[in-house]
Amino acid sequence: MTETRSMHPLRWLVVGLCGLALVFDGYDLVVYGTTVAALRREWGSPAPRRASSRACRSSACWSARSASAR
Repeated sequence: MTETRSMHPLRWLVVGLCGLALVFDGYDLVVYGTTVAALRREWGSPAPRRASSRACRSSACWSARSASAR
């Protein structure tokens, strides 16, 4: 015969806390992303520039990188 036992209340607490941790895990990143964008607009700061994908395809770029790494 198999017995059906309910979980101990402490286990339910642990499961609930882990669930909350999963839910709020990325919340700080969402808040940070929206806050930084709003502050950048309010302060008139320019958006960060992205590097071109063609910027370092030449051998000169790679040789300059390896020389600076030495």
